[in-house]
Amino acid sequence: MATKKYVAKYRLLKETYEGITGKGISDITWYRTVASLKQYFSLSIESEKAISIVETYALMKRKCSAFSFRTSDFSERWQAFKHFYDAEEVQYTGQQFLVALADYLKINLDDVPRSTR
Repeated sequence: MATKKYVAKYRLLKETYEGITGKGISDITWYRTVASLKQYFSLSIESEKAISIVETYALMKRKCSAFSFRTSDFSERWQAFKHFYDAEEVQYTGQQFLVALADYLKINLDDVPRSTR
């Protein structure tokens, strides 16, 4: 059974999300979103960083409404992000990162249009 404090924070996080995106979200969709945030970002509803995680996710959704954890290539993209995020204190310039990312994803940069890079 959820505590009053948990329910209040859960509701606050939902309202925060809706305020940032400017759209309502159904209870079941919010429940699934929270489950994904728990899986990928270690969200704990009552933690201090919960609001920050929800705000960041809401900003991503506002910029790209099609963003979803359930897309077929999300796991691949998440693994690439984690690979570079978990690297020990490595610093890249923009060009160095582009080359390292292309190597990681096994992409030939000559096949990528300059406007896409």
